[in-house]
Amino acid sequence: MQESTRERLNSLYAAFTLANIDFLLNAFDDEIEFIIYSPIEVFPFLGHHRGKAAMAKVLKSGYEEFEFVTYEPVFMVCEAEDAAVIVFARFIHRRTGRSISVMIAHFIRFRRHHRR
Repeated sequence: MQESTRERLNSLYAAFTLANIDFLLNAFDDEIEFIIYSPIEVFPFLGHHRGKAAMAKVLKSGYEEFEFVTYEPVFMVCEAEDAAVIVFARFIHRRTGRSISVMIAHFIRFRRHHRR
């Protein structure tokens, strides 16, 4: 049975919370492109990136700097291979102990041939 888009997303968000970088990188296309708008003072490793190597660097930097306490989808719309997701995230900055809570919007397109 083929995994649904919703099931794939739930697996990805669970992996984000657990800092399972290998699982996440295996799920992304080699040509992934992502843009994350955020305050550079708080998240200096984010921005516009292309490629799996860039994603690996961003993930490693993020997990080194923050403890992911919560990374939960609170609203999800899926249609075929496309999805829009609102995520509630709570992080603890490892150096300062500062807690950050944010709502994040993700717009995701899966390639039909890229099911793993």
